[in-house]
This record gives sequence, structure tokens and C-alpha cells, in this order.
Amino acid sequence: MGPNQLRLTTTLEGPVGLDHLDTITLTVRDEAGRDHSARPHYNEAMRMELPSVIWGPARFSPGVDGIAAPGRKSVIRSLEPGNFVYRQMDNSEPPTWFQDAGDWVKGYWDTKLRLHAVCEVEGHRPWIVVTEVENPGMDISDGSDEMEIPEQYR
Repeated sequence: MGPNQLRLTTTLEGPVGLDHLDTITLTVRDEAGRDHSARPHYNEAMRMELPSVIWGPARFSPGVDGIAAPGRKSVIRSLEPGNFVYRQMDNSEPPTWFQDAGDWVKGYWDTKLRLHAVCEVEGHRPWIVVTEVENPGMDISDGSDEMEIPEQYR
């Protein structure tokens, strides 16, 4: 994987008695506590781009595993305990009007990835799990507290 590519691992860890999931639909959520709706000073181009902006550290990689742009949603078919599914992710992309891509990455680098998962098993009503996970791009392999920022953003 390149410096802009991350990896999210999905596993099934419970509850006891749940032996599989038929489908998991993962959706990347925007950061909490901020309103990113259009502002009066936004021009038409900004308003049109706004729905495709993911306000957080990462997105699913468009074009990989059937992921459509902008990379907000990934569907996993069939998962059993003890197995795992990887999904390639990228750092989220700033909107075109954002001045400095490096500032965008730094602003989200140590924030958690917010996910909404709809879990489905035949014969049961779907249920939702909302979670936050560490940014899958954080690289703290040497035991230090420092994070490696991808080269293209330095």
C-alpha cells in the first residue's frame, strides 16, 4: 500500500450465539460537533461539491472492492467469527476550495474514524452499530507517540 493508503479491518466478535452476518454496510460519518452545511458565502460550485466531502480522516478507496466515489460506503457480504475483511481506505480529500491539503490532513490526522454499520442476518431485523475507531493510517509501530504523516502532505 502507498503512503496515502490505509487499511480498515472488520471482524465479528459477538454477541455469543451470532454465528455470521449476511451483510454489513459500513458508512463513513462526518466529524462530530460541526455543521458542514452550506454557508451564505458559498458559491454554487461549493454547494455542489459539499455532499461529496468527507469531513474526517479517511474514506474508502473509490474504485477498489466496488466502492463508488466519494468513498463513503462499503458493503461486506458474509462475515463469520474468526474471519476478517479488509477494506482499503485513503486519507479523505479536502474540498477544492480548501487552501492547503497538508493542513487538511493535519487537522484530521489524530481524530477517530467515525463509522455507521448496518448489520443484517436473514430472519432478523437489521440493527445499527455506531462506532469510532483509531485512524487506520496512524503508524505508531516503534512504540512512540509520534505519527507518520504521509510524504505527500509534508
